[in-house]
Amino acid sequence: MQIGMIGLGKMGINLVENMLRNEIEVSAFDISENARNQAQKI
Repeated sequence: MQIGMIGLGKMGINLVENMLRNEIEVSAFDISENARNQAQKI
């Protein structure tokens, strides 16, 4: 399964982290460079 995620705030980043733990492929975007950097660390 592949999911696209827009918005990596408190809720979005937790959803992405959970999907990755469950082996779901995620493409994500946020206008905040800080949020994008946090997501890359997961």
